[in-house]
Amino acid sequence: DLYTLAEELGRDLQLTGTLPGQMTALFSRSATPRFDGALLHAARPVPWRDYGNDPLQGRLQRSLVPILKEKLAVAVPEYMMPSAFVIMDAFPLTPNGKINRKALPAPERKRSEQEVYVAPRTPVEEDLAGIWTQVLGIKQIGVHDDFFALGGHSLLATQLISRIRDQLKTELPLLALFNHPTVAGLAEQITGDAASAATAAITVCDRNDTLPLSFAQQRLWFLDQLEGISATYNVPLALQLDGRIDVGSLQQSINDLVARHESLRTTFADNNGKPAQVILDSLDIAVDIVSLPDASEDELQAHLEALVQTPFNLAEDALVRVHLLRSDDRRSILLLLMHHIVSDGWSLGILAREIATLYAGYCTDQPVTLPELPIQYADYAVWQRNWLTGNELKRQLDYWDNQLAGAPALLQLPTDRPRQAVQTFNGAHINRTYSIELGEQLRQLAGAEDCTLFMVLLAAYNVLLARYTGEDDIVVGTPIAGRTRSEIEGLIGFFVNTLALRTDLAEDPDFLTVLQRAKQSALAAYAHQELPFEKLVEELQPGRDTSHPPIFQTLFVLQENLSDDIAFHGTDVTPLDFELGSAKFDLSLFMVEFSDGLTASFEYNTDLFDRSTIEAMLQHLGTLLESIAADPTQRLSELPLLDPRARAATVDAFLPPPAALPQARVHELVEQQAANNSAAIALEHAGTQLTFGELNERANRLARALQSAGAVPGTLIGILANRGIDQAVSVLATLKTGAAYIPIDPNYPEDRIVYMLEDSRAPVVVTDQALSDELGIHSPHVVSLNDFDWQHGDARNLNVAGGESVYVIYTSGSTGLPKGVELTHAGLNNLIQWQNSQPGLDQPARTLQFAALSFDVSFQELFTTWAQGGTVVLVDESLRRDLNHLARFIATAAIERVYLPFAALQPLAEAVVGNDEGYIIRDVIVAGEQLQITPAVRAMFSKLDSARLHNHYGPSETHVVTAYTLPANKDE
Repeated sequence: DLYTLAEELGRDLQLTGTLPGQMTALFSRSATPRFDGALLHAARPVPWRDYGNDPLQGRLQRSLVPILKEKLAVAVPEYMMPSAFVIMDAFPLTPNGKINRKALPAPERKRSEQEVYVAPRTPVEEDLAGIWTQVLGIKQIGVHDDFFALGGHSLLATQLISRIRDQLKTELPLLALFNHPTVAGLAEQITGDAASAATAAITVCDRNDTLPLSFAQQRLWFLDQLEGISATYNVPLALQLDGRIDVGSLQQSINDLVARHESLRTTFADNNGKPAQVILDSLDIAVDIVSLPDASEDELQAHLEALVQTPFNLAEDALVRVHLLRSDDRRSILLLLMHHIVSDGWSLGILAREIATLYAGYCTDQPVTLPELPIQYADYAVWQRNWLTGNELKRQLDYWDNQLAGAPALLQLPTDRPRQAVQTFNGAHINRTYSIELGEQLRQLAGAEDCTLFMVLLAAYNVLLARYTGEDDIVVGTPIAGRTRSEIEGLIGFFVNTLALRTDLAEDPDFLTVLQRAKQSALAAYAHQELPFEKLVEELQPGRDTSHPPIFQTLFVLQENLSDDIAFHGTDVTPLDFELGSAKFDLSLFMVEFSDGLTASFEYNTDLFDRSTIEAMLQHLGTLLESIAADPTQRLSELPLLDPRARAATVDAFLPPPAALPQARVHELVEQQAANNSAAIALEHAGTQLTFGELNERANRLARALQSAGAVPGTLIGILANRGIDQAVSVLATLKTGAAYIPIDPNYPEDRIVYMLEDSRAPVVVTDQALSDELGIHSPHVVSLNDFDWQHGDARNLNVAGGESVYVIYTSGSTGLPKGVELTHAGLNNLIQWQNSQPGLDQPARTLQFAALSFDVSFQELFTTWAQGGTVVLVDESLRRDLNHLARFIATAAIERVYLPFAALQPLAEAVVGNDEGYIIRDVIVAGEQLQITPAVRAMFSKLDSARLHNHYGPSETHVVTAYTLPANKDE
């Protein structure tokens, strides 16, 4: 007795469940309370050893549960309160002495005083209560009992609807159960307008006819024809069996199973270009016994994975294999392997349970007769093709067409490598187990919000994807069993369908809002789940890109643990995890619901992601789930992905101590260069050069003219000018007045220019007279650059206490109208100080001014160069658009630093590699769009030899740079 020992030692005892079937005992001088120990640290009227040694004493039993509830009420949130307490005299054990969780009794649901049992009052309610008893396994069902509070979930809900169809001859939408989850509520729906006559049952088809494939099978068959034989669609189940195996009984069980399910005796023939099912009258599947007595764990795993990677020939092979790997008489691994074209995840459960049932019968000389199957898979395939036509097909298609309208074609996950032109399927997976407590907290949250655990986890995954991509319109695929009819619940076959669940995460909602949006998306999809995904793609014909799957590129799956339902006679069963080496999507999250916890597994495309990236993602998911469980009212932006320790480590590793920003405004940095480095060349264009002294004087004269026209601190000045020296001087002059500038591209449509001027209320516009006349600019004051006297007037610095803003850039707005994004002196100063302190970027350089003034990179080109005393080299628009000539200009103009978007870098790289010019480029800075390292880019850097590549991709709101990469080796 641990409590007796603790008292004898004068110690406090804390018991916690750390692993399934295990408990940790901690003896300490003082209590170390945590949630795990909340129950055991509750104040108690009698020693705990009395409860531990004799829990069924009536007096103690009556007092224990109220004490636990009272203490938990102040220790945990309401949604984490246990829904039931079960007191037992002893725990059932497995042959190895662990707690046999499969043998634990289901909690007996007792109503509180507020929950009054109301018996069924009408024939419909009586029928429904009986159906609920069948599906939920609970004897007494009241008309006000909630289906989901009693343990129901989406799979059981589908079974319930199927049984209502069979027994009441009524067709009821699945959504009706979610909206009316009581017997009374559902009865009202059936007797009201919500129900309709049941669809006809699936009947046995004529086996003499050519047997078509289902829509899902047809897609796999075509993929097999197109890509050739592969193991990509192998579906394995590996079970470690600890105990003696009767091989003869196992073989008999396999024979019975193959005879029972036609799908296991089916091959697929090419019938004049059309696939057809060929069902064999009989088929012998011999158990392949592999003896590996001296094999290590790694060798066993390698042998297992080699078997799993062995492909099937759909036309010639039996599409099920059974292997028994034996390391000794008491330890074996049973591998059940099928092709996806004849099976799915649900089928694996049927396969394992029926083999186990038959095996137990043969081992005990009590052969079992399994319930007769009313139909076979071929009957379903014929029915599906006849049923999914006309109005029903239109109803399903109309929903999905509307649901997916305008959805993003590609989820922009940050990958470690560029996506290849044709999708690859090389993959790996990583697992992680989350605590028992976290799983229970999430289940309690689901119950409190009238959702299922699947919906909670789906919402959390959407949040994770939104945080990784920055997108707020997320489409995630999820498989659904597809067993919407009772006739097919017990069949082995390919019934699973994949649904596209689209969730809106706009406007930074809190998690509870995201959860309700995910719930509504799931419920609507459930109501239209019978349209095969293959048919959806065929009918909607989304823009096809061979580099990624259509409609969605990530999958979410919540599975139940098969081992909870499998008990091989005389053995302990443990499902085994192994590497398939493939990935059907960019990223798939598989979560397995155990009776005592959750396991997450990411399957990822290894051509896109590094293992370390996915390991970090698993860590982030765990932190996110814990944060959601602790406070689901947090907004999406508030939910952390890093735990406090990881966050501190990340900050320490990547962020230097904050440096004090210089107080000078950005134009004052140019004035400093004019004072200290007056003769240095600041600006160069088409044979004309301005020194820093000349640049500063010109800007001062123009600034005074702008002041006279109405430019004062806090105002916005429009700059509408062609590329050239005058345009650059106008930028500097505007800042000297304390105003901010609005860059207006002369190539913009006239209505956009008018909108920008009206929306900004710019009192002054600086422009070329020809542009002003052509566009009909209407502004209180227009300062013409053509007529300006650059040689006369006051050239002294203005010394104006300016506003906070540098400029406002108009970007595409979500409403369709341009949206002004304001940027400040402080932010620009931060960028200048940071960039000009980086190794390789800390020296003056001749810098190509490539970006249009209306793009945020332009100020980075200008002011980081001028702040160092470097030269900005301007190019005309015609040269800017001719990258072959630009490549030669970069060489002849002795350009040392260039800023380019990737769209320009790629053709420029090809041009640089293709000519014989000599280059002195030191730095190539990519900004404006995501960087990709292509063969042409690699070749260019090989030619440039000493050049460095910098990634400065980021949004306008952060002054462009949010990522900075300087590879140690340009070959990487």
